[in-house]
Amino acid sequence: MEAKKNLRKFLVTSISLAIGALSANSYANSNSFTIVENDNNDSTFISSVDISGNGLDDIIDNISKVEFEITPKVNAISSAVKASYDITSLTIDNGVLRLPIFALYADYTNQVDITIHYDDAGVPKSIPKSISISTPRFIAPNDTTTTIDDFNSTFESIRVTQKADSNTTYADDYFYLKSLSSPVIMDLDGEVRWMLDYSDLSNKNNATASTFTKGKILLGDGVDVENRSFYSCESGKQCNNLQTIQLDGTRKEDKLTLPGYSDLVFHHNINAGKTDSYLVELHGIKDTSLGQEKGTLLADVKDDATVLNSWNMRDIIKTHIEKEGGDDTGFFANSDWSHMNSAIYSASDDSVIVSLRNSFVMKFDYQTGDIIWVLGDATRTWANSQYKLDSYNLSSKNGEYPIGQHSLSLDSNGDLLLFNNSTNPDTRAAVNGTSLVQTYSLAKEDMMETEVISSYDDGVYSSICSSVIQSGTNYVINYATATGNTENIIQVINNTGTKLFEAKIDNNNSRSNWCGHAWNLEPIKMNNIEY
Repeated sequence: MEAKKNLRKFLVTSISLAIGALSANSYANSNSFTIVENDNNDSTFISSVDISGNGLDDIIDNISKVEFEITPKVNAISSAVKASYDITSLTIDNGVLRLPIFALYADYTNQVDITIHYDDAGVPKSIPKSISISTPRFIAPNDTTTTIDDFNSTFESIRVTQKADSNTTYADDYFYLKSLSSPVIMDLDGEVRWMLDYSDLSNKNNATASTFTKGKILLGDGVDVENRSFYSCESGKQCNNLQTIQLDGTRKEDKLTLPGYSDLVFHHNINAGKTDSYLVELHGIKDTSLGQEKGTLLADVKDDATVLNSWNMRDIIKTHIEKEGGDDTGFFANSDWSHMNSAIYSASDDSVIVSLRNSFVMKFDYQTGDIIWVLGDATRTWANSQYKLDSYNLSSKNGEYPIGQHSLSLDSNGDLLLFNNSTNPDTRAAVNGTSLVQTYSLAKEDMMETEVISSYDDGVYSSICSSVIQSGTNYVINYATATGNTENIIQVINNTGTKLFEAKIDNNNSRSNWCGHAWNLEPIKMNNIEY
């Protein structure tokens, strides 16, 4: 009996030692990797690396994700770009794992740290590696056939006129610029860090109607930049596709359709919708005698273009006038009476607020489409009593109203923040000598009252386009057509109006190039992107 016990003990000990040895040696070669750059992308800012070797072979079936981090330049204010890829989203071919790298500095030897995460018999482990990637000088892509000569060249020489302070905390230290020729990402040091190749995909890269969300770009196909008609698509091109673009350049697209409408074209903006969805603004042709609806259509859609709800601003206002016993004669006489340029969802009361540049700001119920209020200059034609909208106009205690406005958002207090261009939509003349960043209180909107509770005036007039959005305790402003349309000025200010950062991009002072470099801007983060 004692002999059997000793034999059992010997066998158990031997098996345990064998398993321990296997576990200890199973990843013995885990540091034996070959990492080489494999640059197959036309963009200066996008590359990739191939990882291979015995070390990878040892763990390849147990890798969970691979991440990279680009070391910021010395004295840079912007944080490191960090991104991770789930192993299921990466390509592994013949034992070679390809990892995309994006947002590289141009004309620079980038230090890129790579971390491979894997499971070792139930224990999470990681292997750090690094590689240097040298990039060429950034030459902004330009279609030599375009009628807009050297459209993008000024992205190569952004002028930082006030450097960001390293002692200041910035909630967002990158900017997403909605350029007519490509989405552009710039850092808080004034360097372009990402841009697509222009090539012949001009309507596919037109970033007018786009947003940066969850580390990806959601972009609605717009008109070709050479086709300056913003209400129709160039013959032979699709303009109703909603694209999802990853920063490694990967694209997918889904066709958006609205019952009763044809020839849909995305325009102006995309903003967050109600339920993990997006508000998209559209032109389209209605299957009635009304013909084309210019800037009046809005839809709440998923990122695969599934439509959750949709509205026609003409129908909303026409229904209101008829219900109130009014007469809509003349209200829609101007084919561009609406010119919707911004739309946001308000979760507090399940409503939508839209900026109709040529009329007013309007809030309506998400479910019913009923008008809740309008906000605009009551000296203009829309406030004639026959339209029955005057009693729905929020009364401003300050006597100030938005006019020719852009870029609506709700600030951290739930109040309405907007860029007040101060451009009369009827005459195209400046109402004031400067444009204003304003916040309108919505504390008493149920009493049909508002007041301007903050106003920032830097002495800059930007007649059209432009934007403002809160970023932590700061505000990011984009004057798209400043200095007589010759400059695009980007600023960061704090909540006391102190300027923290400023950069300028030269505009071509011609009507065809207004707003071209960044008609609208979003502050973004680049330090936790996950695919």
